[in-house]
Amino acid sequence: MAVTVVRDYHCKDVELLMASETICTSAQANLAFLVTKRANWADPFFPDMQARITLAYSEHLGIDNAQALRTATAVLKAVQIPAQKDIAEFQSPD
Repeated sequence: MAVTVVRDYHCKDVELLMASETICTSAQANLAFLVTKRANWADPFFPDMQARITLAYSEHLGIDNAQALRTATAVLKAVQIPAQKDIAEFQSPD
């Protein structure tokens, strides 16, 4: 049985999540001011929202946000070993 999803927004899901993530990041940067206006926005409100956004990326859209980070880390580690050997052999001119 297919589930019909009704959305109250007129954009793509990923666009809504990206906008929500941007707003959440900005809100965390301005948390002190926001809490003076609405006390229930104090921690852990925005970190919890960020976690729900990340979960929505992975569960509903199949997007793995950490994949790019893991790939970059692997590339860095692959370059790091030869670079450390080269740096060890490098001598600065006196």
